[in-house]
Amino acid sequence: MKILIGIYIFLILMFWSLCVAASKSEKYYENIMSDKEEVK
Repeated sequence: MKILIGIYIFLILMFWSLCVAASKSEKYYENIMSDKEEVK
């Protein structure tokens, strides 16, 4: 049971870190898209 709980916590941490990274990279991604539009 302890192994399953550890895996469950690990998955939650991975998902949370992905959400945080996505929220931080939103502005960076928007800047890249705006740059590509300017090139066109």
